Amino acid sequence: MAITEEQWVDIQSQLKGVHGEVILRYGDIRVTLSKGLIGESKLVIAVYLNNQIKPSMGMADMPDSFDPVTELLWHRKTRAIYPPTRRKKMLQAYTKKELKERNIDLDRKHIWYEPFFSKFNTLKTQYRKLDQLEVVSIGYQAKTA
Repeated sequence: MAITEEQWVDIQSQLKGVHGEVILRYGDIRVTLSKGLIGESKLVIAVYLNNQIKPSMGMADMPDSFDPVTELLWHRKTRAIYPPTRRKKMLQAYTKKELKERNIDLDRKHIWYEPFFSKFNTLKTQYRKLDQLEVVSIGYQAKTA
């Protein structure tokens, strides 16, 4: 069951301040959205999958530890393998045919997924596409032993 518009408003108000927590469920995965600081002054929404964050789960280049669910629930980041200045130098030094013979793809990008969102709207845009996502609780809940 998809998240309703009223629930999105409640989630946004909970994650608006300095601290906040929302617990969602995606299939059998518990997704905890927690607002907090990383570093001294960067405020983000952290996404915990089953109460843990393992950065290696979001590395698409590491098939041993990559978890495909991070593609849906974490924030996608990309960086070019060859920056523009290096691309330009390589194109001046070699022809495109030589680069192809050496198996050098200048357009290749490194892709990874981070468990942090700096803005709520980015998270909302990505999560709205997930039909199986449902709200478990909004706000901090008392921990029972």
